[in-house]
Amino acid sequence: MNIIGINDAHNASVAVAINNEIKFALSEERPRRIKNYWGMPSKTLSYIVRNVREKDKVDYICMVRDTGGDFLVYQWANQNLEDWS
Repeated sequence: MNIIGINDAHNASVAVAINNEIKFALSEERPRRIKNYWGMPSKTLSYIVRNVREKDKVDYICMVRDTGGDFLVYQWANQNLEDWS
């Protein structure tokens, strides 16, 4: 069984499990070169489809969503600091 697990919240990442063993895992901050990347890990997913496991050989795709707290922290961290003056 081939499973892709996706985390699209804080420290977005993807893992691939093949026959109950994790064969590949990558945080999106590595290909994007953005520390603590928040959002859909599209570059990591593209890499997996090209190099690790073809889409037609995937049995399940699991997506993990945290509570809204991650989103609120993301918004706060990306606001213009002048707004807080």
